[in-house]
Amino acid sequence: MKTYFKYIPLALFTLVIGGSALGKLAQAAPLTDSFAALGYPSYLLTILGVAYLIGLVGLWQTKLQNVKEWAFAGFLIAMTGAFSSHMLAGDPISKAIPSLVLLALLIVSYLLVINKGSRA
Repeated sequence: MKTYFKYIPLALFTLVIGGSALGKLAQAAPLTDSFAALGYPSYLLTILGVAYLIGLVGLWQTKLQNVKEWAFAGFLIAMTGAFSSHMLAGDPISKAIPSLVLLALLIVSYLLVINKGSRA
């Protein structure tokens, strides 16, 4: 039972990022508006949506450790980029908090799943 608890942060991260990926692929109005306000082209939503879904597969697959680590690194870059984009655009911190929460979940997941789970 104890081994399943280490996957809770990763499951939460997956639910949020999976929803975000689907919203990006559907070109949801709040996302297109947010991207436009940040100065990004709308086609970036599709690219990120596909990349997020591929990354989620990489996080959960169990065969290739390097792929899992690259997926964690990709999401680290994406969440850092999301936070930086909001801050550099002059948005209030409240718009950047979701990316920080996701970044924290990602780091906790990495520490539980990669460091302790796979290499212990």
